[in-house]
Amino acid sequence: MKRALICGIIIILAILVLTGCDFSSEGTGFRLKSLKTIEDAVNANDYEYWQSTAYEEYYVYVFGVDGKYYRVQAPMPEETFDAIMELDYEEEGYDDRFDELVFPLEIEIYENLSDKIPPQSELDKLVGKTGSELLDEGWYCEGYYLDDNMFYMNKDPFAYIIYFDGVFETLEKDEYEALGAMTVKSVEFYGLGDASYVEEYTD
Repeated sequence: MKRALICGIIIILAILVLTGCDFSSEGTGFRLKSLKTIEDAVNANDYEYWQSTAYEEYYVYVFGVDGKYYRVQAPMPEETFDAIMELDYEEEGYDDRFDELVFPLEIEIYENLSDKIPPQSELDKLVGKTGSELLDEGWYCEGYYLDDNMFYMNKDPFAYIIYFDGVFETLEKDEYEALGAMTVKSVEFYGLGDASYVEEYTD
């Protein structure tokens, strides 16, 4: 498995290669494809937080402008990745040295993640499904609040809040086995999940 270094901050993957479109943010004149380097994307970010991951082949950066989520990917030269791996996270000046390595990387892939957010009508179709069905479809649990049967679950780049009917018997069963017996009551979009994770680069 290829090594990956998680470099961003995650608070709370099919790759689409776009050749003709220039994503924009209405009313601001922002043009996603006007960004040429990772430094451009970092400087464009007005989001509360961001995510990034350095893979052997690509550097992935996720950010926001005017309430919309974007993801850009830049080819990662082998020598750059090796230099990143040699950095000491605890050493003074780490951030500056890291930026010097990734800022010049030229963006090759652009995505407007906000366009991929499923409409509520699609999320409503999940009502009645079992936890097992969600897990089989690639969902995974990030946490829960059992007083309300509320679960934080991720799928692809996004996070959701899901309320379930049933009893989550964590003491008698494996966590995922217990979730599997419950049924979905409601689903709502929550925000970004592991949006800088690109499965293709981890095989």
